[in-house]
Amino acid sequence: MTDPAAAGARTAPHQILVLLDVAQVRDDEVIPLLPDRRQARCLLRLSTESRRKPDAPGGMKGPYDWEVLGRAIESLASLAEAARSQIEEAGGTAVLYVAGRAPLPLFVQLGYALNKFSGEAWVLNPHRGGPWVAYRLEATPRNGKESFFDEVNGLGSKELGSKIQASGVVSVYVSTIGAPAPEQAFFEAVAKVGHSVAGIVEIRTSAAGDVLPETVGRLVDELARELPRIKDTYPRSEGLALFVAGPVPLAFAVGRALNFHAQRDIWVMNYDRGGADAEPGYEVAVSLPFRAKAPALSDAEEDRRARGDVLDAMIEGVEELRQTLKKEDFPSGSVASLPRRYLAFLKDLRFRRTPEGDAFALRFAQREISIGRGLLEAVRGADHVTRCRFAQLIVLHELYHDDQDLRTSNYAEIGRAGVVLEEVDFWADAFALDTLIAWDLRQGGPRAQARASEVAISWLDTAVFGIEAFDRFEHGARIDRLYERRLRRYLIWHLQHQRATTVRGRDDVRDLFRDRLFVELAPLDGTLDARGDKLVNRALPARTEIFAVLRGHLVRRGSRPGFEPSALVDAVRMFDREKIRTAMQVLVDEHRSVLVPWLEG
Repeated sequence: MTDPAAAGARTAPHQILVLLDVAQVRDDEVIPLLPDRRQARCLLRLSTESRRKPDAPGGMKGPYDWEVLGRAIESLASLAEAARSQIEEAGGTAVLYVAGRAPLPLFVQLGYALNKFSGEAWVLNPHRGGPWVAYRLEATPRNGKESFFDEVNGLGSKELGSKIQASGVVSVYVSTIGAPAPEQAFFEAVAKVGHSVAGIVEIRTSAAGDVLPETVGRLVDELARELPRIKDTYPRSEGLALFVAGPVPLAFAVGRALNFHAQRDIWVMNYDRGGADAEPGYEVAVSLPFRAKAPALSDAEEDRRARGDVLDAMIEGVEELRQTLKKEDFPSGSVASLPRRYLAFLKDLRFRRTPEGDAFALRFAQREISIGRGLLEAVRGADHVTRCRFAQLIVLHELYHDDQDLRTSNYAEIGRAGVVLEEVDFWADAFALDTLIAWDLRQGGPRAQARASEVAISWLDTAVFGIEAFDRFEHGARIDRLYERRLRRYLIWHLQHQRATTVRGRDDVRDLFRDRLFVELAPLDGTLDARGDKLVNRALPARTEIFAVLRGHLVRRGSRPGFEPSALVDAVRMFDREKIRTAMQVLVDEHRSVLVPWLEG
């Protein structure tokens, strides 16, 4: 017989508790505020991710390493989102709880990062430094009650007009302390990020406001209505400088309200009280979407030796190519002179043994290649074979770029032309892979021909590894700043990988790379960065579909039981190859006549 209490515990929502413990937070301060303790619980701590020992509760004064804390916040958000996904895939529901003692910008960043967290969200916070209180962040319209924020200034009005055409950064002041914006301090703060002030927006209380469990819903509702008006009022703005003054629930609610409405970059400011060596004033704590700097490279002997080992393997790979690549390995449709020119280039190619900077450079006229520390570090975690193959891929890829007239002299900022860059990169990737798979099959003889799909898959694995390596080096375990064009590149080559599982010989390999493949997800919620490049915020469950086009034929698949295209965005962010390839296998199985025509012939 089933125990009703046990059954209720199993069906109760899972609790995901995120603690920002820059200063110490004891379990017994927050756990008693949570519902039934029999419910499953996931506890995530900022100190675990940042590896920073919490300060004493009253000793949180800074200075702070915002880069370390910002990375840790992004990691917490990723872990919370992954936990939610696992719970929901298992048929359960999740409730988010946020608590802690930390600077307000970190709560803004966490709210921003967890905006897409569906379901209930609560903030646990000491009320005015006293007992801890639970605040449910659910918007509740005022229904005739007076506004929570009774001072809203700087947005569209009859006096100002519906739109303000000034460029620069909009200073946004969200406050419950009852004081007007310190405008001069805002001008000085915005100047620190190299911009002028386009205008000042105030969303505040005229007197000291008390955020209570019964009033927080109106606060959330008004933020959701007022913050989107900034983009409409200042269409030419270059970003937002955000100043938050009030309790933790306010900061977290601001972050959640901002995520889908800020068209440009957001600088979240923190007030530094100064000290013996510094004047008081505002500093940039974090930028949203969060931009993690590539980790500083260590010059310790062990690390230099490890990067040297990577360079040796890459040189070995190119040397193997130099000695064994032949004219018949190149695609049959290549310009007649291309194989001869490339083989001559490889014959004379020299490596610059001392890596300079972080970049990769191929100098065609000088027959010289240099590989920077950043690239070596990105590839450092790969095995020896992958390092060799990666070097072979990148050399042929860059050689083809030279024939495409894409060179160091005109490469700067080409990412702004996302469609153009995607086009030239596809053909450079296709050329390099087509050539190297044919080369591998020829060297392997008849036995290799019999396992053509295995050879092709191994090279597609290397290609995906190469794309991932740079993102892992720059972003860590999750790509939070995911450009739509970058997303498409992942989708294209994961679909190519699944197509490669069906090839039966060299002719099929040629067909695999003969035609341009387009793959994308749409619709996607996104924002434009300062360059006008689209960043993906989230997919839209049940609405986002996957589309592909090959040789003019359309492939389209929407959401259905067991297949959810919207999940691919987070799978790309988290480098979840298996989830992406499972989805691509569905497309190949259902659209064989378009995607793998060699099986139909």
